[in-house]
Amino acid sequence: MERGKFAHLVQLAPDQLDHVDKNWQADPSDGIWDPPLSEKGQLQSQKTGAYLIDLLREKDVKLENSTIVFLCSPFQRCIDTAMGIARGLQHAKQTFLRLEPSAGEWMTERFFEDVECTAQQMVKRKIQDIARNHVEISKILSMDWQYSPIRDEFVFPEKRVEMEERFDDLRRSMDTMIACDVKANRIGMLKQDMTRRDIVVVLVTHAAGINALLGSYKQESTLLETPYCCVSRVRYKPSMAEDSDSGEEDITTNGQWVVDMEVSSKHLKGTSLA
Repeated sequence: MERGKFAHLVQLAPDQLDHVDKNWQADPSDGIWDPPLSEKGQLQSQKTGAYLIDLLREKDVKLENSTIVFLCSPFQRCIDTAMGIARGLQHAKQTFLRLEPSAGEWMTERFFEDVECTAQQMVKRKIQDIARNHVEISKILSMDWQYSPIRDEFVFPEKRVEMEERFDDLRRSMDTMIACDVKANRIGMLKQDMTRRDIVVVLVTHAAGINALLGSYKQESTLLETPYCCVSRVRYKPSMAEDSDSGEEDITTNGQWVVDMEVSSKHLKGTSLA
């Protein structure tokens, strides 16, 4: 029986390098505007990692008995945010990174003048960067080299309804993804009894994605102000059925995801990182 499933939706940190360094320019060969985080943004992310530990403790979830799966937009600022959160978690042996184009930025002409790379090209480039820095990165998390993304293409220009449908597909696919991990008893190359661990998905995405995902979970239109490095929490609430042979309760397949925290940024308030 699965112990528990939690999803934390994290919006990326505010200080992209292009916000603090007006001279920053994208590499034309990338084919897309893709700035990294600034140093302050990295510190904000690390602080968010420590906050996630507190949120798990609220639900009596022990980090040492948890497997953390980052499902991350392939944009560099989101990857940097995931790395910072992982540093704050300090749980390297049970923390895994998956790059997922479905969690990417809203591909609207409001944000991009042009997009000249495919999602596959972007993910491949990011994986190559991670591989080159594998020794350092492995100190904070493990890359899931075997992960196959849910989506492997960008739609540009992308209408709002198309973006919301994309995140709705992502929400449904996340549950299937976790079920497959549990059935396979592994994440990446690490073989283990997944039924005895709490599974925590940390989805690192963008402002539009946070609202789209929350709306998908709640099945209602959602448009919230999303402070930078804000955290939302979605908890899987299983339906329980009594085992007629043992008299014990077991999880049925009719559970549901419940949003019990929306866009919280209290961990940064009153600090120099706010």
